[in-house]
Amino acid sequence: MGLIGRLIMRIIGVVWTLACYFVVPVLAFEDLTPIAAVKRSSKLFRDTWGEKVIGGFSLSLVSLVLMLPGIGFVILAAYLGGAAGLLFGLAIMFLYFLLLSVFMSAVGGIFNAALYRYACFKQVPPAFSQELIASAWEPKA
Repeated sequence: MGLIGRLIMRIIGVVWTLACYFVVPVLAFEDLTPIAAVKRSSKLFRDTWGEKVIGGFSLSLVSLVLMLPGIGFVILAAYLGGAAGLLFGLAIMFLYFLLLSVFMSAVGGIFNAALYRYACFKQVPPAFSQELIASAWEPKA
């Protein structure tokens, strides 16, 4: 696939991701079919934050920062223990990344549910600040 094809696929992927952003909370809290949930999710996102998305809260950067100690541990274990240390470090890093993945997935789900609540009811859950929720995406003008 050429450059233009990859660009088009990337744009389609972003649009699909935004359209499906609230699908899980919609399915959990509203009695809708999966297709209706995608439509409702897309409408909630558009109505609350508008068509143009400038940026959003990204847990990916947080995940990346939290991965650094695991990588550092492997390097340290390999330096101190040679090949055996490297294997031990890789095993520990794998477990650390697995736990981190579960944790970050839960945090992402909680944040999406908070954004859903804000999009539907304009209510900010007590554990979140108004600024964080409102600025997750650029508000609709």
